Amino acid sequence: MNPRAFCREEGYETALILTYSFDPLFFERIVLRDLWTGGMNECVVVADQHALEDAIVRAAGQVRYLGRRYRLITPLGDARQHAKLMLRAGPSGALVWVGSGNLTFGGWGDNKELATAWRIDPADRLAVALFAALVENIAPLLHGGAEQMAKKLLDLPWLSNSNRTIPTDYGVLFSNKEETLSTQLAQRWKGRRFHTIKLLTGSTDERGAFLEWAAHTFGVKKALIGLNPENSAFNLNMLKKLSMDIQIIPMPANPMPHAKFYYFEGKKDSAVIMGSANCSAAAWLAPLNAGGNTELAVVYDHCEPKQIGAILRILDKKAAVAIEDVFEATGKEKPPTEEKAAVRVLEFSAHGVTGDLRLVIAPSKKKIARVTAFLDDFEYELAAHDKDGCVFTGGRPDLMLKTSTHFARLVFELHDGSVYETLRWLDEENELAQSSLRRRILSIERLGASSTQSEQRQIINDIAEVARAIFSGKEFHEPDFARKTRKGDEDATPQAVDPHDLVRSIEQIPERHAGQHQVGQGNSLPIHGIMRLLFEDPRNPEIQDFDEDLFEEDETVIQPDNKAIKKERKTRKQEEPSETFKNRLEEQMEDFIEHAFSLKFLSDCTAMQFLQATVFPLAIAIRGKIGNWIDDSTAVDWVSRTLDKLLNIHISDENGDKYKGAIDLIQKRYAKQRRFAIAEDILGNGVLWSALVRVLTQLNWEETKGNLVRAFHLADIFDTPILYAHADSKAILNTVGAYWGGETAKRLLKEAAVTASHVKQLEECLAKGFPGLREQQRGCEHQGGDLVYNPKSGFGWVKETARIEAKRKIDIYLRHNGEVRCFMCDFYCNVYLAAKNTSEINRLLEKIKSPSNY
Repeated sequence: MNPRAFCREEGYETALILTYSFDPLFFERIVLRDLWTGGMNECVVVADQHALEDAIVRAAGQVRYLGRRYRLITPLGDARQHAKLMLRAGPSGALVWVGSGNLTFGGWGDNKELATAWRIDPADRLAVALFAALVENIAPLLHGGAEQMAKKLLDLPWLSNSNRTIPTDYGVLFSNKEETLSTQLAQRWKGRRFHTIKLLTGSTDERGAFLEWAAHTFGVKKALIGLNPENSAFNLNMLKKLSMDIQIIPMPANPMPHAKFYYFEGKKDSAVIMGSANCSAAAWLAPLNAGGNTELAVVYDHCEPKQIGAILRILDKKAAVAIEDVFEATGKEKPPTEEKAAVRVLEFSAHGVTGDLRLVIAPSKKKIARVTAFLDDFEYELAAHDKDGCVFTGGRPDLMLKTSTHFARLVFELHDGSVYETLRWLDEENELAQSSLRRRILSIERLGASSTQSEQRQIINDIAEVARAIFSGKEFHEPDFARKTRKGDEDATPQAVDPHDLVRSIEQIPERHAGQHQVGQGNSLPIHGIMRLLFEDPRNPEIQDFDEDLFEEDETVIQPDNKAIKKERKTRKQEEPSETFKNRLEEQMEDFIEHAFSLKFLSDCTAMQFLQATVFPLAIAIRGKIGNWIDDSTAVDWVSRTLDKLLNIHISDENGDKYKGAIDLIQKRYAKQRRFAIAEDILGNGVLWSALVRVLTQLNWEETKGNLVRAFHLADIFDTPILYAHADSKAILNTVGAYWGGETAKRLLKEAAVTASHVKQLEECLAKGFPGLREQQRGCEHQGGDLVYNPKSGFGWVKETARIEAKRKIDIYLRHNGEVRCFMCDFYCNVYLAAKNTSEINRLLEKIKSPSNY
């Protein structure tokens, strides 16, 4: 299987890649596209630090997905990362590719490379054990946000603990701290003898250390080596000292021979090794802490010559020449020793929740006096965050809203007076955290514009998968750092900004922002996961999660004909969702709303899970209405119940503590756990506040429950301080400014400030006169949809028409628990009837209904 076919095969959502050299331009132009075609959602690439530096300089300003759609890291240790591996996995199995090619144009086409690939069938116990062993060997290379990748792979449903403990003599060698490749192979082939070794290599050391070891360990007497002499460091005098007959097959430099292949030939049988290891001490013999490389090789313990005939034809003895005809006695001049960087950057990221900068460097004897990041024309000083001086943090940067990856110039001033500079990309943790669900969220975006039944079936399935992800919490991790907890944080209450000031700031948004994202100085807020469904046009969802023009000039790539797809989608007739799909959607959302606001979920979920769970039914309601999956009344019902459960329902936990609304329970639970700052960062930056108001602009309230319902929701949103505890009008403008440009949203925000006050006054007036008002209404009639009130349970909505009299029951929707309950008709006071007899109640009710008229 060639590497591009390997990447395009469908059904494997997670990709873990090891490479020595890494070319981000090539990767995004070819490999990433192929992986997306195959359904990849999450990708981590591990490359060597030394080989990466020049490539990063070339890539700056030209790549757009690095740090956003895939994570690139270098190992923690100083050993060269020379292994080449592509591992793809999903619920139904895995694919493994091991070879000699790097993730560069040379490795995937220009060079002469060698690779092998195989499929991991969950029913094959030995194959599963091999896969588990591979992942466990790779895990120590992963750090920071990439650590979750190993855990996710080992948590695959078909990879149980029992599978992983099956004893197996798996056919992969991987360098680690305890054992080199030579140690592992000697143990594996203990007692075996071979007389000849035929090999291909991309480079060598001076003295032929591997050949000497093979002769000593396995009795090898002859060696036939295919290589390009210009890339070999063999020293003739040193080779002559070996007790081995060595011949060379000189290979041309174009295409560059880069394959690593070892054919051990014995009297009884033969064996083969291939992978990343060149013929050198660093590849085979040296420990990782003493100049050794991290290498990966596949072992075929028994191999017939006819199985590898094509390779053996390259190693034809007729083409061999003596070593004296190829190498000089003095050997080649040694290349200068690479100077070790004064500072090795392991991570430079923007926090997924707060947006704050975080820098992690490898431990070093050199002490850092000051760190400055120059990012998008702004300068940020980073302060030491730990006693070891390896972690530095700074405030949220003013990021330019652009399509390419952000790069920063990092300047380190050392205590000895020296200065070290390096260029580093920025990992946007918010974007990376969403990558595994992005494809399903993109599918759900088509809820408002789906055309075929197959698309509609996929949408229903993806909605179910996203719901499962929300409740499992695996895709929405708690942040690993946030603003420092204040003293007494366990009893903290939000020190919120004045919402009136926020409204005034948003009112100043110029009309030029309407319908477009602001480009320029950013200071924007992260739009997490499902939240993006509320801030995209439901009628024009994205088709692909990559730039359609990126591949136009490359004829070797199968082109994504996105323009044709868009044109076809515009012209074809949209099919009405079938009743079966509509019913499934309603069942899914009813179950979701019930589970999302259950005490069981609220008592254990993270603030990020809670945010996603709150937004999910709102987004489905908006997009489902536009796509004719649900009618106006169903959309309004889902939104109303969600908002009431979020802000109004009366909840008692197992300790008897009482809360008003699910959000009150979350913030107080976090306060008790001394994590209140995290809850504020996630729920109080203004994006959720903005999203809730935006939802209210998208529904047809007048033809369903009327503007009075919307007015009550607006008052609740405005009167919940946690929603805007850390809101910043500039950041809101830069993040969702395009959606505040319309006068409807501005007007609603202005109305909310007035409405919140009037709702409080109405409640006070009703509570004061409740006994007399209720008595006056006996014998009158409740109409379906009327607003009712009781001091003990607050406001509700009558569901049916009924005469107000003792012993007669009626169904009422209660805002304080988000459910319909049955009550005696005279238990509640009808607010509309009260308004006919009380001028003050009438005045307040009219102001709430139409605040813009006052």
